[in-house]
Amino acid sequence: MGLSRANQTHFVLFLFTVPVMASPQIRRVESKEYYSWLRGHHAYKGIFKPVIGTTLTLQREPENAKDPHAVAIVEDTGRIVGHIPLASSRILSSFLKRANHKATAEIWKTV
Repeated sequence: MGLSRANQTHFVLFLFTVPVMASPQIRRVESKEYYSWLRGHHAYKGIFKPVIGTTLTLQREPENAKDPHAVAIVEDTGRIVGHIPLASSRILSSFLKRANHKATAEIWKTV
């Protein structure tokens, strides 16, 4: 995934981890890691101060008016603090739609 900062006043990079099962016959679970940015931080910066190393949950947000495949980045309290980029949302939303599929985001860097 490319990392573009166009029109961003505050840039939060995060690493999101998605556990991927190799196949139904193999009971081993692997994790895939992707580096990306937190979309919409400008709207949440009044309520969210990113701290490097913080782990957040990724959660589908199918009722989102701008993107029915939106994936929110959520604190432990349940408060949304941003979203993953549109380019990744469809794939990750499809993954999270399946039972017991979970993913997390870890704040990696702020610029």
